[in-house]
Amino acid sequence: MLSQISLPLQSGSSIRLQGDYHGTAADFCELSRLLSGTWGAPEACPHCRTVEVIPAAAVTVYESRRVRIACDVTAKVYYHAVKDHNLLTDPEFGVFVWHGVVLAAASAALLRGENVLLLHGAMLERDGEALLLCGESGVGKSTTSCRWQACGNRAFSDDMILLEFIDGEVLAHRLPTWSACRAGGTAGKSYPFAPPLRVKNLLALGRSDDGEKIIPLPEADFLAQLYHCVCFHYEPMLKKLPEAERYAAAETMYRSFLKLAKIFPPQALLAALDGNLTETLRGFL
Repeated sequence: MLSQISLPLQSGSSIRLQGDYHGTAADFCELSRLLSGTWGAPEACPHCRTVEVIPAAAVTVYESRRVRIACDVTAKVYYHAVKDHNLLTDPEFGVFVWHGVVLAAASAALLRGENVLLLHGAMLERDGEALLLCGESGVGKSTTSCRWQACGNRAFSDDMILLEFIDGEVLAHRLPTWSACRAGGTAGKSYPFAPPLRVKNLLALGRSDDGEKIIPLPEADFLAQLYHCVCFHYEPMLKKLPEAERYAAAETMYRSFLKLAKIFPPQALLAALDGNLTETLRGFL
């Protein structure tokens, strides 16, 4: 039984996920609820399909003991297959499947030239606007998100965020993350994909031992951190593609990186656990 979720973009197109793990922990029913997605007819060409057998012509881009992900470079469609269907009874593994499918779909959108970018970062929300925090894994994005929520605000996306570039503005769509969903399950959670939030600011994230603050950052340091977060999720989905597709995707990704670098000045939030985050971010969000 095939099901398809359509995630609408502001540009008028959409990202489509198609699955056939009906009745398992990876059933797209729950993912659709989390994303407030719209069910669509499976005739529309998907960005990523979950399948039992991957077409022989597709190029394998990621493989582990549990899953295989491959890309049909002609159709610009990714395929996701679980090797052992007994794993589909595990709710944590189901979330892992969703994470891989959404990631692959975002990579397909990049190959198709969609004006979107998957960013590794945390998104703090307030009054329909967002502040993005970029940094390497372990620097404190999830901790800072939890601190922001403790202040009575929203911050559900702490790993991957889908950005759209529309008329000189950056819009951010929430996406569920494997780490967040597997930690506390999916009950009561929501990551409404639409409408997106306008990104008011983007900051690099670091740690401080002498008080929480926002500081100017040397441009080279800021760009290096931002570029790392732009490439982070895409690398396993793109590095094994044929050269022409790999370079085309890299060029599209680089253009988006330059747009972000042009819009947002090089600044960093140096976070401290004993800081007042609401006060620190006053004027920034």
